[in-house]
Amino acid sequence: MAPVSSDVHAVAPDVVVEFFQKIMPFKELDEATQRDIARHVRVDFYPKGTRLLTAGETEITHLYLIQKGGVKAFITDDEGEVTLKDYRGEGSYIGALGIIRGTRANLHIETVEDTFCFLLPREVFLELLHSQPGFAQYYLKSFSEKVVHTAYSELRRHKMTRRGRKICIFSPSRLGISSSRIPARWLSAPRCRMRPGPWPTTVSARSWSMPLKMKMRLSVSSLTGICATR
Repeated sequence: MAPVSSDVHAVAPDVVVEFFQKIMPFKELDEATQRDIARHVRVDFYPKGTRLLTAGETEITHLYLIQKGGVKAFITDDEGEVTLKDYRGEGSYIGALGIIRGTRANLHIETVEDTFCFLLPREVFLELLHSQPGFAQYYLKSFSEKVVHTAYSELRRHKMTRRGRKICIFSPSRLGISSSRIPARWLSAPRCRMRPGPWPTTVSARSWSMPLKMKMRLSVSSLTGICATR
């Protein structure tokens, strides 16, 4: 489970509400809802170098909201090589995707300085996703944009020359995108080849190909198939 130290304390609802009113998507909630959520929030302190989440091991029981400080997100390969994925600072969240998908952490998360986090219980966060449409839309858009960013990054890393011409090797299975949901023109492009794989998702081709024009009416269940990192 995620570390919860002896420094976990109750926090005055007014302090939490003030924080909510500065960050998305919480600031879009009405004040009554903010105050109701604030009653469930606790605060925890993590010294610099604390491992908050361990990829493949940590069960995510809370949504972490960084009140002060910062963390790094990274992965390690079989040889122990570290790949930095992200830095997150004040106002950022940790653990949303794992909670939504019902999976363990998919990244290592470690503090890069002394950090305070507000902890929102998983059950409260899930209830918000189901009861507040704007909440679900925010995270869907965030995860979808991350998918696109990851896709472009992978294309850049895996470009290779074969028989005198470039071939783009793109692995949608690593992103959780269904081949049946990918626009046909992508699959038939002469200079790109798609790797096979199980691609479990319900995101439509139109949503995938036009992330900035995405129809935000997609249900919360659509989020569960997106394997971007967040």
